[in-house]
Amino acid sequence: NKPVTVVIREVLPATLLLTITAKIIALVVGVPLGVYSGLRERSFVDEASAFFSYFFTAIPGFFLAIIAVFFFAVRLRWFPASGMNAYDKPGDPIDMLKHLILPALVLGLLSIPAYVRYTRTAVLDVLREDYIRTARAKGLREGVVIRRHLLPNALMPLVTIIGLSLPGLIGSSVLIE
Repeated sequence: NKPVTVVIREVLPATLLLTITAKIIALVVGVPLGVYSGLRERSFVDEASAFFSYFFTAIPGFFLAIIAVFFFAVRLRWFPASGMNAYDKPGDPIDMLKHLILPALVLGLLSIPAYVRYTRTAVLDVLREDYIRTARAKGLREGVVIRRHLLPNALMPLVTIIGLSLPGLIGSSVLIE
């Protein structure tokens, strides 16, 4: 017998915390892996990241969440299986972090493959541009070429992808929660 707005207002902070944490995990892992994979095309890391990207893209989020809870919460007892806080520790930030890690990792793991593939493709596209060839021909060190010329241009499309993926990530976080 509560209005929907009241119910949403109660659970929205937890959903946003989970969504933002998962997005940060996905970006911190996915973007550097995609850049590395793009810079070293057809290397072992590139092939392995492609395999795992396709593998984790094919797994439904709810199934991965169930498997993660079973192994890491029930079997190994590394993380709590449910809730946002233990009943005896309401508001404890360390306890909240323990409860946040497993769902954020699962949700982030579902987003990492897309960021790896988008970043890799963007890096490969930018590497073929004339200004990269020109920067190398001018004698700039490879690190400077990558930092000043390649990354700003390769990561520009990723900003759009991040924005477009937020609604889907919020919907997935409701399932993971």
